[in-house]
Amino acid sequence: MATPPDDEPAEIEVGFPVATAFTDRDGVIGVEVPAMVVAAAVHRGPCAQVGPVYQAIEAWIQAHAHAGIGAPREVYLNSPGDTTNPEDYLTEIQFPISTPA
Repeated sequence: MATPPDDEPAEIEVGFPVATAFTDRDGVIGVEVPAMVVAAAVHRGPCAQVGPVYQAIEAWIQAHAHAGIGAPREVYLNSPGDTTNPEDYLTEIQFPISTPA
């Protein structure tokens, strides 16, 4: 998905694990995310400072002859409800990748 200009709406997908399937309703749909190989790293600190982690993962993907095969995703391992200090936030960044040829 291309990044729209700052003044235009963007499409964002949000996911939550659920115990059982549910009926799609009011624009909320259930999907099963297939297993995949990812290049991942955990960022510790404010969410606004994840940029260098994205860059490091992208460099690793390129250096190891992989290719990105989908949009990256962020998994929030804790939240403001778990810690009030943004320096303690943990965010796992995952890039789906192909295996090298």
